[in-house]
Amino acid sequence: SNVASTSNVDHITFTSLDTATYKAFRVIFAGLPATDGAELIFRFMSGSDIASASNYSWAIMGVASDSSHFDTMATSQGTARLHNGGGNGSTEGWRTIIDIVPQTTNDFDSGNNFVSWAGNRVDSSGNYRWETGSAYYRNDSDTDGFKLNPNSGAFDKYSYTLYGVKR
Repeated sequence: SNVASTSNVDHITFTSLDTATYKAFRVIFAGLPATDGAELIFRFMSGSDIASASNYSWAIMGVASDSSHFDTMATSQGTARLHNGGGNGSTEGWRTIIDIVPQTTNDFDSGNNFVSWAGNRVDSSGNYRWETGSAYYRNDSDTDGFKLNPNSGAFDKYSYTLYGVKR
């Protein structure tokens, strides 16, 4: 699927994806937060239910605001942070490629429910910042979707293309 929007939305959800046919999914995403400095957040879903147990572990490395390198991580979180603060100016925000592998009944317990990404953000000062990372949802529940949202505010504009990788 391929979507572009210029109207505010709080989140973007991908629900009830065909995990019998597709083992993994790739999203090519560009987003502009309505709130300056918002982070890009990810959660797995099962049907229309958000997998929100505090079982997310994630790590990001990239370039900081002073052009130095950084790495940060968190465990036992209710969400996974994909990117740090994107600016809300017309040429700011996030541009990223996200690979998602949901857990299905065909997988061994906790065999999947992971996500990895690589992309960039342009911060509120117009500075280009490269970031990459991965996250794991340590839970034996099957998932068949995911949700993207800013940690505060909404998406002002966004576009994405979703691909499925066949089993």
